[in-house]
Amino acid sequence: MRLKTFLASYALFLFLLFGTIGIISTYLTHSQTTMLKSRSLREYQTISISLANDMATIADRLDGDDFLTAVQDLVAGYSLFYSSHNIRLTLAEGTGSEIEAVFLNPEPGTHLVNVRGPLRSPFENFQLRAYLDLSEPMADMAYIQRMLLDFALIFAVIGAGAFHWILGIIFKPLDTIATASREIADGQFEKRITIDGQGELASMARDFNQMAETVQQQISFLEEESLQKQAFVDNFAYEIRTPLTSIMGYAQYMQRASMTEDELIDSLGYILDESAYMKDIANSLLDLATLRNFTPVTAKISLKEFSEEVEQGLAASLKEKNVRFSCATDSDFFFGPRDLLKSLAMNLCLNGIKACEPGRGHVFLRISSDFMEVSDNGHGIPAAELKKVTEPFYRVDKDRSRHVGGAGLGLALCQQIATVHGGSLSISSVEGEGTTVMVRLPGGENHA
Repeated sequence: MRLKTFLASYALFLFLLFGTIGIISTYLTHSQTTMLKSRSLREYQTISISLANDMATIADRLDGDDFLTAVQDLVAGYSLFYSSHNIRLTLAEGTGSEIEAVFLNPEPGTHLVNVRGPLRSPFENFQLRAYLDLSEPMADMAYIQRMLLDFALIFAVIGAGAFHWILGIIFKPLDTIATASREIADGQFEKRITIDGQGELASMARDFNQMAETVQQQISFLEEESLQKQAFVDNFAYEIRTPLTSIMGYAQYMQRASMTEDELIDSLGYILDESAYMKDIANSLLDLATLRNFTPVTAKISLKEFSEEVEQGLAASLKEKNVRFSCATDSDFFFGPRDLLKSLAMNLCLNGIKACEPGRGHVFLRISSDFMEVSDNGHGIPAAELKKVTEPFYRVDKDRSRHVGGAGLGLALCQQIATVHGGSLSISSVEGEGTTVMVRLPGGENHA
């Protein structure tokens, strides 16, 4: 692009330069010839008048052949005198209408002007011709034109170098941007441009860096999303393989072995448990898929009734783990989709119950018009794991039984519920001390 710009701009520069020189040369030539022609006419008029006066003096004294002989001698004297001024004169008998001047070039480098016309009365039957040699002034003018052309050529060469240098300075940032673009296209998304100043190129560089930053963020997001999807598939396959293996093993055992009634009932119980676990996973995944395009319908909910329903739904788990539960409300009502918010509260409280030690655990639910908070005094979550706990199938303790820890979909559902409700979910935890989950519910503020 730089070469094309240089050639196009330099061609325009040469056109303007030599066009200007041509116009100036033409103007100078026209002015010089007009001036020389005027000067030649003035000199001719002077000679013509002086010759006519001298001829009138001769005519008073001589006539006939003597007069013509005397005129010829007179013209010879004039010619001799004016030859030193590069003027050659001739006088001939004849008639003419008016004075005219004609430029002649008898040979290269020679410039003459031929002025001819009749003498004034009573000698109008004589034609005076004057040949004025203009070679010297025309040579001077040609020298000036050559000097202008030489100057134009030198200026064109210097201008080419200067223009190429200026274009190098102008295009250097563009070359930097082009190089960075190619590097980014090759996968070096961290590449950035440094251009000082406040001009348009600096502004373009900043915009380019912003674009590169956005592209890098999007690439990182896509890579992270791809890894999450792959992790989801891997975890899903792992979660499904275990119950399927158990179901198949018990089914094959029941088919081939001779079993007592108690053994048969136990085996069927294992199969039912594993089937129920798989059903829970399927239902949770279906809930996640449904919530992606779900538009919640809000309703006025009594916090007293809501907290009682949550406590009632948690009764069996609380009794099994021997964990205390308490609930506090900061207002009388809040607004939102009742089923989703109940699922949200149940999942968060169940996670708290599972995290607590039997007989020493305590789960506390606090609800207001614009937030829901669940805290526990369980084993807590390591700081490095906090960002991952809302991913599907993710478990903090990989060694915990899935019957104790679940499939790892509870917090993923809670995150999705908060999102579709227009809220946000945040988790704070201290390992060994407990965890607090805060869910902001802006829908409650909008309807309060």
